[in-house]
Amino acid sequence: MTDRPRIRRSLLIALGCGLVVILSKSLTLPETALSAYLVLFAARSEAVETMAVSAGLILAAIAAIFLAIMLVMATAGSPVLRVPVMFAVAFGAMYLARATPAGIVAATIGMAIFEVLSILDYLAYPDLLLRGLFWLVTVVVVPMGVLFLGAALFGRTARRQLSGLFATRLDAIGQAMVRRDAAAFTACRTLLLSDAADLLRLRQLADRTGQLHGRMRGRAVALEAGTTRLLADCAAGDPPRDTPANRAALALDEPAPAEADPRLVALSDTEQQVTEDSSGSEAEGEGAGLFAIKATLSIAICYAIFLVLDWPAIHTITITAFLVCLGSTGETLHKAALRIGGCLIGAVIAGFCLFLVIPNLQGIGGLALLTVLVTLPAAWLATGPDRSAYAGLQIALVVYLSILNTPGPDVDFGIAWGRIVGILLGNLVVATVFLTIRPASAAGAIALTLDRTEAALQSARRAPDGFRAGLSLNAAAAALQMARDGLFALRFEPGTASRYSALASRADMLQHGLLTASRTDRDGEQR
Repeated sequence: MTDRPRIRRSLLIALGCGLVVILSKSLTLPETALSAYLVLFAARSEAVETMAVSAGLILAAIAAIFLAIMLVMATAGSPVLRVPVMFAVAFGAMYLARATPAGIVAATIGMAIFEVLSILDYLAYPDLLLRGLFWLVTVVVVPMGVLFLGAALFGRTARRQLSGLFATRLDAIGQAMVRRDAAAFTACRTLLLSDAADLLRLRQLADRTGQLHGRMRGRAVALEAGTTRLLADCAAGDPPRDTPANRAALALDEPAPAEADPRLVALSDTEQQVTEDSSGSEAEGEGAGLFAIKATLSIAICYAIFLVLDWPAIHTITITAFLVCLGSTGETLHKAALRIGGCLIGAVIAGFCLFLVIPNLQGIGGLALLTVLVTLPAAWLATGPDRSAYAGLQIALVVYLSILNTPGPDVDFGIAWGRIVGILLGNLVVATVFLTIRPASAAGAIALTLDRTEAALQSARRAPDGFRAGLSLNAAAAALQMARDGLFALRFEPGTASRYSALASRADMLQHGLLTASRTDRDGEQR
């Protein structure tokens, strides 16, 4: 089945990147490539979340430029002072990116300040740098303004996405009730195991942002509970009949619970823990401090390579180090492979554009159209599963840096080659550092997530009513989905075959328990 929301989102991102190229080139702004990339990098699947990230990055850019100006004025005449300040900024940014919800905003501020201070290595006139810093604000403001307006006008809110998820669930349940065949049961099983985390995240995001309130909020929670129980029944090959009780379970007949109903207020601790960890658990044995040390060391090595080679075109090496620092060994190997593969694919696309397309372009419009066409497949990858998303981001970054950071549709193979080399070296340095200095395993985080899956299943079995049982089942399915994602990364870790096998077996057992928990509970009610 065609994933229309993903196609729509990819198209909107591509059009946004094209519009940013037009605005940036028309206003003769610097760093068009970075502006275009920020649209793809900051875009989220939910409209309000995208608007919040866009506004946060604009504020972050203003704060970063202000801090950079102060630091340039304080350290411009003293490299001995400036270089330690650069790495102190890098460490602080990476620590905050790991330890706080700031994430992308903290990393962006750190990267901007570090890059600005590093310009003094080959720019002998700090006054020119200070004047240029004010223009750099527009590098972030223009793309984030475009992204903000695009999300406000065309974005899909969490409430709307929830409606689509519930409609998909109801359709799958209806098909299973009517057809009662293996294909329909398999479809329900796939849906239950793949959308629980998204449903939980979207429902609570809509709740936090005020998109759900009163009876609307109660109906959403009731639908989450009812559809989860019935999906589990259908997935186990025991679809319910079309009875008044089942219609009530789907919240189709009974009134939605009131907002103050304790069933809505006192959600299970397991569900809240799953939500808190939905952004990813820390790797086993690695806190924010150790992560920041390894990330800063990676940045320092990349910076040293940049200085030793004396090749300005590879300044992308330090940018890459800021963008690709990872956690566990499996994540490092997996995502380094995606990024290097994406870099090579992007280099081929960039070479094709430089050889055959750009010499025939006429003006800014042609360059913007080329940007849209190149961005569309990259955005399709980037908006897909995490297992392949990083390749799309890397493809876009390489192409943008190769074809956009020139006054017009010009061809400069030397600059393009230098930027590609910088990205490849940056990925190699980060992977080497994270694999050699106390490499962290994801096995501990996976085991913890499986513990929460088991706790949620036990809560479902002990639940006093079907409502609470359904919520606990959805929390269990969400935690199991997170554990499966972690197991995929764990496969890339060397020497973890036995731990992977044990954790995968436990995940299979918990999945079986998930698919039979609702039926067992219903049989008990019938007895």
